[in-house]
Amino acid sequence: MTQSNSKLASNEAVAVKKQLDKTENQDGVITLTSGVKVKLHPVGTYVMREAHMKIRKPLVPHAPHPNDPNDKTKSIENPNDPAYQDALVDYDNEIERVSVDALCLFGIEIVDGYPVEDTRWFKNLKTMKLIEKDVEYDSLDEYDIEFLYKKYVIATPPIMMKLSVLSGLTQAEVDKSVESFRRS
Repeated sequence: MTQSNSKLASNEAVAVKKQLDKTENQDGVITLTSGVKVKLHPVGTYVMREAHMKIRKPLVPHAPHPNDPNDKTKSIENPNDPAYQDALVDYDNEIERVSVDALCLFGIEIVDGYPVEDTRWFKNLKTMKLIEKDVEYDSLDEYDIEFLYKKYVIATPPIMMKLSVLSGLTQAEVDKSVESFRRS
């Protein structure tokens, strides 16, 4: 093995690909350690853009114009306002959350369905306060349950990395998505 090959072998994306290839058959079906079988599909740019458009970007606040601070009709944008900076961080976090949600919802196909009889994962989400305590499993419709199962059970960082690459995200977007997924 040459020196350049050994560097590639340590690349995180290469390691993820090797790991997923061990569990993927010729049809692209990945068998998870739980036995659940999934297929990953690229999520279109339009879906991602539409999801992002649901999040309102904060408006840049204005400050009095430095040459005439008493004139209320004159002002300048103040992008350094601390409240605005906090709002931008919140906005970026929401964009990341919506991106992960869209990738999970539209990019993961559960081949044989999720294990309906096993609700331990749902109870664990409630314990971790990822779902409100008063929400009962039986009160959710099949779409909600499937989405929650995809997001919180199936969507591991390696799955999300492969799904992000399939969907045409840049390496920086993939890294950001996987990192935000690890934090959540």
